[in-house]
Amino acid sequence: MILGKPCVVIDLETTGTSASREAITEVGLRFCAPDGSTRDWQQLLNPGRSIPPYISQLTGIRDDMVADAPYFEDIAAGLHAMLDGYMMIAHNARFDYSFLKHAFDSCEFDFRPALICTVKLSRSLYPGEKRHSLDVICERIHYRRERAHRALDDVSATCAFINYAIGEFGIDKVNSAARGQLQRPAQPAHLPLQEVSRIPNTPGVYRFYGEQSSLLYIGKSVRMRERVMSHFNADIRADREMRLAQEVRSIDWCTTAGELGALLRENREIKSQSPIYNRRQRRHKQLWCIETEQQGTQALRVQLTARPLQATNAAMPGNAKAKTQLHGLFSSKSHANKWLNSKIEEYRLCKKMLGLERGSGSCFNFQLKRCDGACAGVEPVAVHNQRVLDALANDQLQCWPFAGAAVIIESAEDWRDAECAQQDIHVIDHWVYLGTVHDPADINSQLSSVENACFDRETYRLLSKFIHLAVPVAEIVAGRAHAVESPDGISSPA
Repeated sequence: MILGKPCVVIDLETTGTSASREAITEVGLRFCAPDGSTRDWQQLLNPGRSIPPYISQLTGIRDDMVADAPYFEDIAAGLHAMLDGYMMIAHNARFDYSFLKHAFDSCEFDFRPALICTVKLSRSLYPGEKRHSLDVICERIHYRRERAHRALDDVSATCAFINYAIGEFGIDKVNSAARGQLQRPAQPAHLPLQEVSRIPNTPGVYRFYGEQSSLLYIGKSVRMRERVMSHFNADIRADREMRLAQEVRSIDWCTTAGELGALLRENREIKSQSPIYNRRQRRHKQLWCIETEQQGTQALRVQLTARPLQATNAAMPGNAKAKTQLHGLFSSKSHANKWLNSKIEEYRLCKKMLGLERGSGSCFNFQLKRCDGACAGVEPVAVHNQRVLDALANDQLQCWPFAGAAVIIESAEDWRDAECAQQDIHVIDHWVYLGTVHDPADINSQLSSVENACFDRETYRLLSKFIHLAVPVAEIVAGRAHAVESPDGISSPA
């Protein structure tokens, strides 16, 4: 499209204008390759709140349209992988970037793409025009959208403007205007660029070291070289980033077969080595969950329960035979209690039926008309039980689906890069990541470490997205399973 680089044109629809207070309701993407080929992707998202009427009137997106849609955290890992390495183009890019940045930050994903804003591009190319909104531009270039203020339709309008500008001014002038917006790579103060150029542009984990080999930062990317270069920008504005760029003296790295291996290794290394510039992550001896249990046709009861994090505790977060269900993973009892109370309030649940309030008669919330009356016989117990399950469903922890350990096989063939021609076998047991080997014969050597390993919340969240591709270790060892390449580079059992 422009600058001869892989780029993605992005548009978001949201519940409002504040990235810190509002949420995304729709994402539209158009990936543009240097050869001119494109592919589109769009997704409605559940914002976790009601969409204001004026927003629904503007976008046409209503609450019932997003009720069954995924939350942003459900697609964060996949979306982050799709966007990694692409230059981002958006109309009023600061708006879209701020929402994506905030959403990715909340899921603990780093998101800092090269950014082109078509509002700025329009101002640069058409200085005589006073207004540069997408609606005005569409009128100016005589482009008609099927649905204004829907993500993919606005993406198409943004692309139409860029193509119109190229047709009017030529690609060189448009590239020149776009290039002025980009952060220009600068030579690190104490690091030869030749050292950076040796880093393969493949999935992996990289480490920045300062004076006396002090570990400054650990990062990961599916395109390591590009990601490392992004740390050294001539117009870095964040003090933290500027200090990091100035203190780096050396870099080392290791390749992985794909994104999962990079995520697992980065998470483990940050927690074990505590680099200076990475976000501090506390180590917990236990996590709090919401536990639900039902006896026959009685009311579903809940309780806050603390779970130790030893790997041998099969009930964390649970095996397939567990009689109770666990929901959420909280660092403290107060956090768990606050979350549970928010669900009770949102779904108008009865604390007495849940076993959280004692006494005779109806519960206190029923008297305040904040409970639908299961405690007073107004609502059937079965209906209340189902509403409890609905309230907790999105946060229910997956049971460990195997009798013992399992592996996820990740192949690098999908990256089509000889530098990264490897296969990673990630060994896991009851959601505990035991390590990665490259030869099935080495799997047993990792299993011996399970006694000293601990359950990790972030690792569980990573693995739960890929567990459907896992295969029991017993089948691998017995030779009854083999790897099949999937489109995302993660292999699954045949």
